[in-house]
Amino acid sequence: MSELFSYDTTKLYQVLNLESSPTNSAESRSVNSVKSGSMPSTETRSINYKIQWVDGMDTKTKDTIINELINKLIGKSPSAIEKIIASYGDLVLIDMIIVYIKNDIIIKNLSHIMPKTDINIIFNLVKAEIPVETIENLSDRININATSNDNDTCLYRVTNMKYLIKLLSSNKLDFDLNHRNQNGLTFYRYHLTKSNMNAANFKEITNILAKKNYVFDADPAKLSILDIIVLTKREDHMCDIITIEQFDITRTILWLHLLIRQDTHNDFRNLLIKILNRTDYESFLYKIMHKYAYEYAHADKHIIYIMTLFKEINRHKLIKMIEYQNDKGNTIVHTAASYHLDRIIRFVTSEPCLESSLEKIFNKNVDGKTPLDLYVDNSVPNILKKYSGSI
Repeated sequence: MSELFSYDTTKLYQVLNLESSPTNSAESRSVNSVKSGSMPSTETRSINYKIQWVDGMDTKTKDTIINELINKLIGKSPSAIEKIIASYGDLVLIDMIIVYIKNDIIIKNLSHIMPKTDINIIFNLVKAEIPVETIENLSDRININATSNDNDTCLYRVTNMKYLIKLLSSNKLDFDLNHRNQNGLTFYRYHLTKSNMNAANFKEITNILAKKNYVFDADPAKLSILDIIVLTKREDHMCDIITIEQFDITRTILWLHLLIRQDTHNDFRNLLIKILNRTDYESFLYKIMHKYAYEYAHADKHIIYIMTLFKEINRHKLIKMIEYQNDKGNTIVHTAASYHLDRIIRFVTSEPCLESSLEKIFNKNVDGKTPLDLYVDNSVPNILKKYSGSI
């Protein structure tokens, strides 16, 4: 039986970072060992070496190998390219892709060249704005949700919003849209804070996220998206986010307070029209009433201003909003009574359109309390009596 051990000395010398092989060596050398025996057959074993990085290899040598490799690929067919790269280690291929990522050879043949890797190469692909279809083809070999040292994903690093829209529109790329970086921001809030999106981009991205179950404003300790929009003076974004049903527009009211103070009547009126078009419009007044009364001294004045505009826009829907009861049977009148918002109570009782609703509005809540009971309970004398008796 004979055994054949063969190796490619050229590749071996490249792996070992030697400039050339000995002058008396051929490109491929065979060592034969023949042993006599009863079996006439010959068994052949082949040991294939790959060109790959080794400890101590300097940058110049790596660059030389990468340049030689890219030159080998010029003008080659996909099948020929696959044969060529089979002789190279994964890290060599990845470094070549990173260095020549905008080269037509790499872009056209990326699906043939890219090895499976955990390296954050998605950042390089996105920075170079590699076609989304190509990234889709690579999604089983790369981690599209890889993070940087700042815990950013590649979505934070996209500067071209049109390209970001293409990435988000893909149904094959499963991005973690609700990921938060080290500052607690999702990529959406990050770009919004940086004012990277114009009105058209914002609308399209927001609509895509709404369809993909993005969690709008999941963190109650932070400013809401609406707050950020107003504070960064991007009011042109307002109507688009207001129409997103998944977004709780009443979670914070800073945006509402700031808009009223800016006194842009027509713009604010248009915003209220959008609110009335939401399916949950009936609860809007009730939800903002408590927060407004608790946080701002001008609650009476501002709430009446909002109610007056709602009356101008759609009186029927205003009635529905005033009649709305929460799960404890409270209406906006119960809240107004609790905070002694007298002007709101007078507004409700003086409106002829609400006359038929007064009995329902002033009814007892589930605790058996009427607005009058709540008004008395929360009067200063009764509050003082309550706490004086406990001291």
